Amino acid sequence: AVALVDGSRFAGVNGPSAYDDALASVEAAGGWPVLVHHLFNQMFTEKAPASLRQRVIDRALAIPEAVGRAGFASMVAWDVQQLDSTLRSFVRPLMVIQSTYVNEERNRVSIGKDESTPWLDHVRQRYSSAVIEIVPDSGHFLQIESADVVDAHLQCLLDPVASTQRFLDGRPMPSQSTHALAFSNSLSQGLSSPHSRGCHEQVSVRNILSG
Repeated sequence: AVALVDGSRFAGVNGPSAYDDALASVEAAGGWPVLVHHLFNQMFTEKAPASLRQRVIDRALAIPEAVGRAGFASMVAWDVQQLDSTLRSFVRPLMVIQSTYVNEERNRVSIGKDESTPWLDHVRQRYSSAVIEIVPDSGHFLQIESADVVDAHLQCLLDPVASTQRFLDGRPMPSQSTHALAFSNSLSQGLSSPHSRGCHEQVSVRNILSG
């Protein structure tokens, strides 16, 4: 099973030329340090401590420019050259946990519970069985800002995968596990939490077995 946490597709609106367009946008932003500060500063909401935001920005700025540029170029190249074929050939259970997107002005903004983005639409078109979960009011580092919500979504992804693997291996199910028991109880009681209801129905068993 794979979970993509606040992913994106940097290239695509302009086809293969997006590689050069992306690098040009780096130059147009006023230099590498300015761009890095701009990008990472936008990755947090007010929920994150200011000290954490600054530590992340400082860490990003400490990366040598040559290394940062090479990593950036590699990311864009992978989006252009490999992303679509990877999604189309993927057979494992896939969950996309999303909280933000980068708009046409290249500003990162949070998304609402019922919103979609070009990236999410792209995933749906190429991997229809992907489970998409929106975490609103969070920044790019939602595993920090909304850790409990992200953990619950990941548990929904992993529980049926683990159970199926145990079944295939002929091993006993962990029915006495405190966590598994609590999880089972929450389902049987029909709790309205979006992180417990329907977890087992979300992941395609066909994909588990074929993977």
